[in-house]
Amino acid sequence: MNLKRRDAVVKTLVGLGICVLALSGCGGSSTAGNNASNTSTTSSNSAGISILAVSMHANVAELATGTQLTLRNSAEEAINATNECKYSVTQPVATTPGIDRHVCTHHTPVVTLLYSFGTNGGQLDGSGPQAGLVQANDGNFYGTTFSGGTNQNATWGAAGTVFKITTDGKESIIYNFGASATDGALPMGTLVVGHDGNLYGTTMVGGAPCFSDGGCGTVFKMTPGGRETQLFSIVSWSQGFEFPAGLTIGTKGNFYGVTTAGGPQWVNYGCCGMVFNINTSGVQIPLYGFGDNGIVNDGNAPEASVIVASDGNLYGTTEFGGAYGPTYGIGVQGSGTVFRITPDGTESIIYSFGAGGITDGARPLAQLVQGPDGNLYGTTIAGGTYNQGTVFRISLNGTMTILYSFGTTTDDGTQPSAGLTFGPDRNMYGTTSSGGVNGGGTVYRMTLSGQEEVVDSFDGNTLPVANLVRGRDGSMYGTTSRGGSYGQGMVYKLTF
Repeated sequence: MNLKRRDAVVKTLVGLGICVLALSGCGGSSTAGNNASNTSTTSSNSAGISILAVSMHANVAELATGTQLTLRNSAEEAINATNECKYSVTQPVATTPGIDRHVCTHHTPVVTLLYSFGTNGGQLDGSGPQAGLVQANDGNFYGTTFSGGTNQNATWGAAGTVFKITTDGKESIIYNFGASATDGALPMGTLVVGHDGNLYGTTMVGGAPCFSDGGCGTVFKMTPGGRETQLFSIVSWSQGFEFPAGLTIGTKGNFYGVTTAGGPQWVNYGCCGMVFNINTSGVQIPLYGFGDNGIVNDGNAPEASVIVASDGNLYGTTEFGGAYGPTYGIGVQGSGTVFRITPDGTESIIYSFGAGGITDGARPLAQLVQGPDGNLYGTTIAGGTYNQGTVFRISLNGTMTILYSFGTTTDDGTQPSAGLTFGPDRNMYGTTSSGGVNGGGTVYRMTLSGQEEVVDSFDGNTLPVANLVRGRDGSMYGTTSRGGSYGQGMVYKLTF
């Protein structure tokens, strides 16, 4: 066939946003090199070129632009290009019998504003979301705002909301916190969908009277229709103090959570926080109180939800503590840790930040995520080569690799508060709370090998601090604490 005609057709289709693979002899079959088993459709056009529409690939997304990719001339092997991840295999650069070598290219997702808080009645609409979104069984997304709403708490002011937003940006408030003197207030964590289809979450403060004015935090259940049930309220230091993050669903329908202070060790050390187990009836069982090994060596102040990894154990981070790092204040020492907790509550520190020297990460604030390779991936808000934060990979046995240091270029993002989420292209996506072209933070893409690309830069004073979430439509959705049309935060969408 005419190679130039084939190239022209492919370039035209790619230019129209169609991800295709142009091969001769695509009718054969063989075992796919990546052991993929997705279906594909082959058709011929007027130029006599076989065009294979493809669905998925586990490895192409990890390749940099311009990487040469080897494909055999068969329909099954050709799923090394993907429509879903927007990688396109284009012009062949070398040919041997039965094998074509093509150039791997990629497309950048488009970021669009879905909704600005303050649209419906100023702060009555909700303001300053600190948490990400969750997609419920009805297909809508649900989230919380840290403040705003119709109710005023005597101590905390506007107590926050739970909101619903559709994939096309139609928002409605389904609950206003502060409805009573003992209601929760100031939700910071991302909601989670329980096995019963209801939403479960936490508020940082509020609840029953405790040792702190205004309450020490609550755990609640919320129906998608907006009916709230308070499941648990902190009343003593041994139960923790302040919920900084949302819950994680366990394998048996239970939930795991963290408090940033208090816990079983508060009598000995007056600090540190804990990890707990709670069921749908609101029975809380402390799993582990940080400070058990002393402030220096153990973790201190977990700020993010734990995850349940493939080995059945819980993994998480603490902002402070560990064996290395400076003293940040009275009783606050160390650059943070990665920890493992078994289901029976046995804890071990698998890594102390600072062990790798001055270019190591410091102060992890975000939830970990487990990758397809079984490793854990996360971020630190500080440390790294430029002391602007890092992306790291750590194995389940504690082998640490710093993949990327933020601040590498003048337009790079800095200080990531949020964690990482795998996108439809099998790359990781995250946000930085500052940096970028406009100084308001960035959305970035990161390969498993540590190649970073800024997808978009927010305007100044936007403050994206929450994890992105991948929707069932293949798009990704996120929130910012400020910015938007009214400066009270927004919901945005990444379209691939």
